[in-house]
Formats: sequence, structure tokens, C-alpha cells
Amino acid sequence: MAIKKYLKIFVYGETFTGTSSIVFRFIYNIFNKKSLPTVGIDFQSINIDDNIFQIWITSGFFCSFSSSFNENCLYFVLVYDITNRKSFEKIKEYHHNAITKNKKIPIFFLVANKIDKQNIEVTTSEGKELAAKLNMFFFETSAFTGEGIFELFNFIKDFNHPDDKKEPEIQYPRNWFTSMCDLFCLGR
Repeated sequence: MAIKKYLKIFVYGETFTGTSSIVFRFIYNIFNKKSLPTVGIDFQSINIDDNIFQIWITSGFFCSFSSSFNENCLYFVLVYDITNRKSFEKIKEYHHNAITKNKKIPIFFLVANKIDKQNIEVTTSEGKELAAKLNMFFFETSAFTGEGIFELFNFIKDFNHPDDKKEPEIQYPRNWFTSMCDLFCLGR
């Protein structure tokens, strides 16, 4: 088996936007109604057609503490919940943080999640407008039904970034432990 490429993907979003549910739908093709929100950073990996997906997931408060994990990331999936305007308004901040703290030129995907819901606070046109303004690809998804999930990750797989790797790049940043201790143990 010859690996075609390793895809390091960071999935960001406010708490309860469905970041983990999107990834679990993609990897396991399941939806867990009793899923708990991601606390800290989660990691999932899968091999599809000899492409290794290394997917890092974080949400809410931890999005600002994850920059050392994503410094060499090429693909960012920024997720908002169409029924929660606040989650949409945080996208610009996540986009800015990812650009300023990254050593590469990443590709961004704006994902409008929960399109199966009826109580919409953010329209499709608003999402597309923000994606165009920030130079991102736009996708609409439902982790609940699976709509749009596989199209998103297949698009990422087929995208030819000039810095795509053929060797793994799983690494833990030197300051990860210190950051977590400062935050939780020392109350800094």
C-alpha cells in the first residue's frame, strides 16, 4: 500500500455546533444523539483510498488554545450551527487565529451545519457571503442525516495543496503540557 497523502485537518467551531458529530459521521457513518461536546482537543484518523486523514477537533473555549497544534495544518474546517447566530459570528475570529498562527498557507472550508433543522438564524446566502469574503469553500451539512459530510471530506481529499505530505506529521507541540497545566492546574 502506497500512501497518496496525509491530510492534517483541523475542525473548529463553537460548542454544540456539531464538530465531533461531523467527524464521527464521516469516519464511522453514525450519529450519536447523546454525544457530549468536545472538551479540549480530540483526534481521529482514518485511511480512505490510501489517503490518511488526521483530523483534530476542538470547540468553544479551547479554539483559542489550540494554535500550537495547528501551526502546520493545511486544511481548516470552520463549523457554525445555522440555528445559532453566535456560532456564525465567531467564524471570523477562528479564521484570523488560524491564519496568523499558521506557518503554511491553509485552505479553509466554511461549514453550515444542522441544515436538517427548521429554526434557522443564519441563511445560506449569509454563509456564502462570508465564505467569499474570507476566501473559503462553502459547504452545507447535517451530521444528523449525513447530508454534505462525505462531499466535504472527498473534496478535501481531492484538493491538491502544494504542501500536501506523503509522510505523517503527527506531533505534539513542546508547550502543550505547559499550556494545559497553566490553564487548569495553576489557574493562570
